Amino acid sequence: MHTSFLTAAAALAASVIATPIESRDVLATWTATDVSSNVNHFLSGVSFHLTAPAGYVAGAPAFDVNCKVDWIINPGVQPCTANGELADGSKVEASIETSDVVTVYHTFGSQKATGASAPLTDGNLNADFTLDVSGVGSA
Repeated sequence: MHTSFLTAAAALAASVIATPIESRDVLATWTATDVSSNVNHFLSGVSFHLTAPAGYVAGAPAFDVNCKVDWIINPGVQPCTANGELADGSKVEASIETSDVVTVYHTFGSQKATGASAPLTDGNLNADFTLDVSGVGSA
């Protein structure tokens, strides 16, 4: 009896460990180019160019912007500068966290798409990086 209890407990533990962690669906991917990082002993900010085609998610208009964010001088969400006209009701904003993750928000109409990067590291501070769009919700 003792052996069967241990066997059952071990099997249960193995099944829990083997269960994959639920991943978030990636709806689209944006690529940041022309990246320039502000580094003073640590990453404090980054500027980059970002574009997305119309329809990257249902109803989303295209955008072409330059973003500049930092978490020391201007912490929090900052507006990105459009290269040309943005669609009516559309805006793009970005932020960087102390974890070196860049987050971009594209608001269009009553919806907001959110994309986030992996942490920027010493090896890729001035390299292009991607942002996975994993959420679209109410603006």
